Formats: sequence, C-alpha cells, structure tokens
Amino acid sequence: VDKKVDSDGNYTGDNLVGGTAFVDGSHRLSVTARLTADKGISAAGAEEGTQNEMHMRTIRPSLHLGDAYMFDTRTLHFGLGNQSQSGSRRPVLYVNMTHSWFFDPKNWDDKQSIFDD
Repeated sequence: VDKKVDSDGNYTGDNLVGGTAFVDGSHRLSVTARLTADKGISAAGAEEGTQNEMHMRTIRPSLHLGDAYMFDTRTLHFGLGNQSQSGSRRPVLYVNMTHSWFFDPKNWDDKQSIFDD
C-alpha cells in the first residue's frame, strides 16, 4: 500500500515532511479576531472552544510534486512540522506580492529592502 495515497486513491503527500496548513474562513476579519483575540495566533494558547474551532477549520492541502498554491498572506497559515526520520527537505519558492501600503512587521522586517526606494 502506497502511504502517499488514501483509501480512495487520493494523493495525500508525504505527511511526515509537513507542509503548510490554512485556517478556513480566516480571510474574514471577524473570524480571525475571534480565533486570535487576546491569545496570540498560537492555537496552543487558545481556550478549549477556540482551539477546537481552530482545529476544525484547519485545512492541510494535498499537493503533487511540482504543484503550487496561491493565497492571501493575511489568511491564517502555519507550517506543519517535518517529522521525517530521513531529514527530508521541502524546497519552497516563496513569492510575496502586496500593495505598497501593506506591511507585516511581525513576519517581515519592513526596514530592509533589496530594492531602491
């Protein structure tokens, strides 16, 4: 049995290597506010009800080698742990396109740029 295919024959990827998970509906400010209010974004610090909702809303895409996905970076997302014993790597091409007014000092240093202003 191929561990990368579920019982319906759908490719599930190499779950041990991890990937990116998304929180369904978190593109809506009201959902994000409820899930992260006074708790930070970490589900570990959330109250039980909020933690359960975060878990129920979590989506883990199953991608084939060479697949790509695009998403609004304001959507709550997080990396899943690489639990492979072989030290497998997961190379990523990460491209961020934003409006000039958007900044995210939590994740990106907005004081350094490779481009001239």
